[in-house]
Formats: sequence, C-alpha cells, structure tokens
Amino acid sequence: MWRQNATLREHALGHFPTLLKAISRDPAMMAYLDLQQSNKDHPNENWSREVMNSSPSGSAITARLT
Repeated sequence: MWRQNATLREHALGHFPTLLKAISRDPAMMAYLDLQQSNKDHPNENWSREVMNSSPSGSAITARLT
C-alpha cells in the first residue's frame, strides 16, 4: 500500500493517462482487481470497469447508464 500511495502522490496533479498507466501496474491494484487470474483468452473485466468509473468521461457515461 505504501508504494501505491507514493504512485498516487507522484502523479496526482499530472497527466491522467500517465497516472492510469502507473497505477494499473501497481501490485496492490493488481491484487485488488484479481488481475493475477486474467489472461488473453479470459480477460478479467474488473480493470476496465474501474477505469471507466475513475476517469472523468467514464463517470458521465456511468451516470447516464444507471
């Protein structure tokens, strides 16, 4: 968790795609989203759902769908 906190602090005021790339490779996030079991033939959809919920455009899309 310390590493994830450091990553968030480092990229918090920067470019969103850079933050997204950094946090998506964080071990804590990978464990939280069960990405260890994801593979090419059976991808885990949790990551894409979290991206849509956390991005500014994703919030608007999610709000319209609910």
